[in-house]
Amino acid sequence: MRARYLAVLLMLTASAAFALDEVNHTAASVTTTSQMVSLGASSKSVALCSQGTDLTYYRIFTDFGTAAVATSGDIPLPAGTATAPVCHSYTFDSSSALSGTGYMVVAILADSGTATVNIISQ
Repeated sequence: MRARYLAVLLMLTASAAFALDEVNHTAASVTTTSQMVSLGASSKSVALCSQGTDLTYYRIFTDFGTAAVATSGDIPLPAGTATAPVCHSYTFDSSSALSGTGYMVVAILADSGTATVNIISQ
């Protein structure tokens, strides 16, 4: 009986660990108006992959600060294609100058027109 209890407990613990490590994906249709994309939870890593034909600009915010709009003065993400996306990725490091426990929001906008940007976080 005790062995069965331990087996069930281990399965539940493993399931909880996988749920916490779930990869989140948002396919954002980005326009010239800055938009906020919530990552859902404090993410330790985030990647932005451009598959659109337009240059985009973005900012990434931790759970410590207040998110603000993206502007053309922010980090540029060059245009990519479906078969050759252009990606930028970041890993949260609590020992760096960043405050908070992880990434929470991406603010993003297109230079002109519409761009498709895949935002993947974990």
